[in-house]
Amino acid sequence: MNTIRIKLSAFLIFVMTIVIFSTRLSQQEIIAFDSRFYLFAQEMLRNGWSWFPTTYGEWYPDYPATSTWLIVGIAKLFGGLNKISALLPTIFFSALTLTFTYLIGRLQRERIGWAAIFFLLLTLFFMRTIRSISLDMMITAITTMTFYVVHANEVLQKSKRILWIYPLFLLGFLIRGPIGLVMPVGVMCAYYLVTKNYSSLIKRGMIALFILLSCIGLLILLADYVGGGLFIKDVLRMQVFGRLETASLPRYFYFIDGFGSYALAYPVAVIVLFAVVWQWFKSRTLTPDMRFIFLLSSWAIIILIGMSVPADKKVRYILPMLPACALIAATFYTSQTLRFSWLKKLLSAIFFILPTLFFAAIYWIAHTNETKSLSLPIAFHFCFLIFLLLQLLQIFVLWKGKRDDLAIYLLGIAAIAFTFFYLFVMEPAQLFLSRGRDAVQTIERLRAMDHAKLIFYRENPDGLPIKYVINMNTTEPPIYTSSLDELKKSHDAIYVVTSTSYSNDIDVGLKNEFKKIMTTKIAHVDIVVYKRT
Repeated sequence: MNTIRIKLSAFLIFVMTIVIFSTRLSQQEIIAFDSRFYLFAQEMLRNGWSWFPTTYGEWYPDYPATSTWLIVGIAKLFGGLNKISALLPTIFFSALTLTFTYLIGRLQRERIGWAAIFFLLLTLFFMRTIRSISLDMMITAITTMTFYVVHANEVLQKSKRILWIYPLFLLGFLIRGPIGLVMPVGVMCAYYLVTKNYSSLIKRGMIALFILLSCIGLLILLADYVGGGLFIKDVLRMQVFGRLETASLPRYFYFIDGFGSYALAYPVAVIVLFAVVWQWFKSRTLTPDMRFIFLLSSWAIIILIGMSVPADKKVRYILPMLPACALIAATFYTSQTLRFSWLKKLLSAIFFILPTLFFAAIYWIAHTNETKSLSLPIAFHFCFLIFLLLQLLQIFVLWKGKRDDLAIYLLGIAAIAFTFFYLFVMEPAQLFLSRGRDAVQTIERLRAMDHAKLIFYRENPDGLPIKYVINMNTTEPPIYTSSLDELKKSHDAIYVVTSTSYSNDIDVGLKNEFKKIMTTKIAHVDIVVYKRT
């Protein structure tokens, strides 16, 4: 009966995640970093399946095409490419992350599993990533499943389960290249080091190394087949050697910058780890909760240290350590044996007042002139009602709830409030501020009437132009130039798009030949559009 209950809970978590985070996506605009992957899918739909994605018909060496295959497959299955078909793979892996985070916590105590899910849902960066095209979320799911397989093998003594780690390693490479395999392998190795299981460390580590080398060999063969020797160099530089160059950011970047991006789970996990180490040092007694926290800490620390080595550092790269942080925070928050009671009281107070804080934020948005133009797609009165009811529920729980259940109920209601606030307030505001589709379609209508070519002046093809091209209704590739002479020599009808920071070049150098017809904004970039007079 207990096994059926666990499976049912895991199934409900998985299904509810997909249902909740798939809502209101089909009509939304693709923005920010998602634009690059959306362009990959657009070009694969036009040009056919390939081993690597393309931008403007050129091979893109930074990623295998696996994630693009998933998006294109879903788009063909459901009748077209839009935001929901583009985001479904990420949402699917997000559901796996939440499900296996619950299952890991459930191996210790059921409350830890639920509390860890709530801590994840209270993390802004996690919520934002669910609703985007994210390879890092896919690797997060694979890393979480790897830890579960290894830990369950120890706790439940089911040795056959351990074989699942090898398909997971392979899947990680297929999605993200070498780094997608190294992360789950590192977590596995750290687990065996902490548990002093050196025989498993050597045996499974060697198998993982064989898989890595074999996959790199296959990657080189595919790169040679696609683009020859020069493309092999690009692939190895982007996916392997380029990541090992001298770091441009300090080694401690993730240890500091992650505090804000991954709050509350990451800061709480750091405080808890120091507290547990101090408690163990004083008592020399290792309780089950303390041992569990040390195992989870090895997961988070190996990713933090490992990702601090490469030159390129972005906060999203350490997302696979977040479930570990959420589980550490959840273990502490629900434990009766771990001390540091003031932190538990502080967290409970934060969770208690969250609905009121969101209520106040909605009120401020509704009555501030600067934000009225956001036109959030939900009645403010409905928002007021939801957060008021959640706050009243918090008060009722505090008044009538059992002492043992109080903490988890406050945490759960806070997670519901934050999920609602993000989906119906924060995300629409972000979409409004990053919009560009209407501006592009207006420019394209004018350009079609003039039968003009499109030229980007001094723009990086991997930046602003991608956000423009994905909203075009034509497959005609744009032209890129950094030369005023090239613009001057061209005798075709042309539209020139450039950032306002470069517009002075044209205003001064070609003021008699080009007329400014529009100043607008795409995403966060102010642009100017010119046409030949």
